Amino acid sequence: MSPSREDPRGLIRYALVGAALTVVLLWTLYLARGGLLLLYLSALVAIGLGPLLSAIPAIAVALTVSPTLALGVVVFYIAQQQLENHVLVPKIMERQVGVNAAGVIIALLLGGSLLGAIGAILAVPTAAILQVIFEELAPESGEH
Repeated sequence: MSPSREDPRGLIRYALVGAALTVVLLWTLYLARGGLLLLYLSALVAIGLGPLLSAIPAIAVALTVSPTLALGVVVFYIAQQQLENHVLVPKIMERQVGVNAAGVIIALLLGGSLLGAIGAILAVPTAAILQVIFEELAPESGEH
């Protein structure tokens, strides 16, 4: 899940981190066509598709070098996806929406397991709404 298109600062942060991780991979693995893959990744992230689809051409280019390199690219993209989904996106949502990172993860897990993709999309806004409601209804610490 990537940050919302209505949140341009979060989306830019997400795209920059994804692009930076890809640059590191391509430089580490010495893939000559890294610049084109970086542009492709950035475009996919900007429209909300992210590293999953950018992995396909990266794996194809790596296969032209060696199967071992292609396996390394697959492992990298799996690790990158996990890092983005479990660390980066919750932190961006925490800053942009105001729901803490653990709340984002819990909301995404609950929303996704209860309602699938639609539930995952609606999870963070719903968590933010519930947080505001609870903050308004909860008595402040100094009141009796």
